[in-house]
Amino acid sequence: MRKTISFLILSFFVFSCTEIEQRKVNTIVIPGANQKSEDMAKMSFDNELYEFGKIMEGENISYSFHFENTGNSDLVISDVLPECGCTSAKNWSKKPYRPGEKGEITITFKSEGRPGATDKRITVISNAFPSVTDLRLKGEVIGPNK
Repeated sequence: MRKTISFLILSFFVFSCTEIEQRKVNTIVIPGANQKSEDMAKMSFDNELYEFGKIMEGENISYSFHFENTGNSDLVISDVLPECGCTSAKNWSKKPYRPGEKGEITITFKSEGRPGATDKRITVISNAFPSVTDLRLKGEVIGPNK
C-alpha cells in the first residue's frame, strides 16, 4: 500500500512538472518566423547605453531610451525586463508602432544599497528583427563613506 501511495505521489509531481514545462514552451513565440527580415519591424534606438556618471547612494536615475520603428511592418513590444529589482521600466506601449513611428522606454535605477560601479541591463523583447535588444545603464554609485 505504501508503495502504491508513494508511486502516485511521485507520478503527480512528475506529470505536474511536465505540464508546467509544456506551458512554458507553448508561450514562446518566434517573431516573424515566416517573414523575411526585410519585411519585419526594426527597432532602432538613438542609443542603447546611458552613462549616468557618478551619483550619491540613495539617488534615483531615470532615463528615456528613444526608438523608431525603421522596419516595414508594425512593431509590438511584448516585454521589457530589467535584470534586477533595483531597475524598473515604464512608458512603453503594448500598442503597435507603425513603420516610422517613434516611442520611448523610461528606465529608473534606484541606487539605495548599491554602492560601487554599476552596469544594469534591460532586455526589450519585440516582434522586430532582431527580437531581443539590450539597453544598459552604467555609472558609479558613491557610498556614504567615500
